[in-house]
Amino acid sequence: MAYYGGGGPAPAGGMAYVQPPKVRFDAIGEAWSLFREQMGAWIVATLIVFVIMAVPIGAMYTVLFGSMLASARGGGGGQIDPSMNLSVQLMANGMSIAVAAIMAFFLGGLYKMAIKQVRGEVISAGDVFSAGDVALPLIGASILIGIGTQIGAMLCIIPGLILAGLWMLTLPLIVDKKMGVIEAMSASFNALKSDMLTATLFYLVLSLVAAIGALLCGVGALFTYPLFPLAIAIVYRDFFLGGNTGGPTLNMPLPPQSAYGSQPGGYPPPPSTPGGYPPPPPPPPPGGTANPGGMQTLGGNEPPPPPPPPPGGGMPSL
Repeated sequence: MAYYGGGGPAPAGGMAYVQPPKVRFDAIGEAWSLFREQMGAWIVATLIVFVIMAVPIGAMYTVLFGSMLASARGGGGGQIDPSMNLSVQLMANGMSIAVAAIMAFFLGGLYKMAIKQVRGEVISAGDVFSAGDVALPLIGASILIGIGTQIGAMLCIIPGLILAGLWMLTLPLIVDKKMGVIEAMSASFNALKSDMLTATLFYLVLSLVAAIGALLCGVGALFTYPLFPLAIAIVYRDFFLGGNTGGPTLNMPLPPQSAYGSQPGGYPPPPSTPGGYPPPPPPPPPGGTANPGGMQTLGGNEPPPPPPPPPGGGMPSL
């Protein structure tokens, strides 16, 4: 039993107060430890995602650059033909949405893989294809989050970062709890809003750590990108799976059951007399009152009887 938070079960015979969960930066270090435990599976899974995603991303940029080059030649003087500028932009937006949809599917598989490992289950590189049952919600959530963060980024960037941090548990909620798009976005937002600043900084730092491996000829990303789903899965565990909250736990032993009685609700049983309570004393008889000893005194104004004679008999000596 826990007063608050998602901590583990209380010790036997006791009650635990669990500190509310918080976003912890040491989740990144914990993610690295998990990655090292299953390094082979994570490297293969990440490599699969990178190779598959390279096809639509490469096609998108090839089409876009080709369209821009053809437009510039058609306009003469190196100027882009205004009539083709709109079509190039529409094509870019459409292909970006398609790439985001494919990426959402694979990112959902990586989250599912990470949550399995956080729970102590066996994982494999094939888990990256395991999010097919929630593909549509994943795509819908990714599009809405992308639109929301882009609008926020246009407002001096900071609001976009805040929204990205507050919504970072949306995809894990869809993958693990099968929530709908709006329900998952609301649950993530409400869970993290009290820790908004830390969540925003955590998401920013984690994104930089995951991307920094690409600077090492792209090979380093195989070691840094898995930290992104793993660290977010750890935060998800802390908030929604009753994991480590990062705070102290106060164990309070409970009194024995006998202190509450054997009745449900903890109250002592009523007396065993008929009706549950002892009967009231009988009323006094007419003309007198009953005393505690059961003797009856005379009623009315009659004087009390004389006192008994002193020991030895006779009259008292003068």
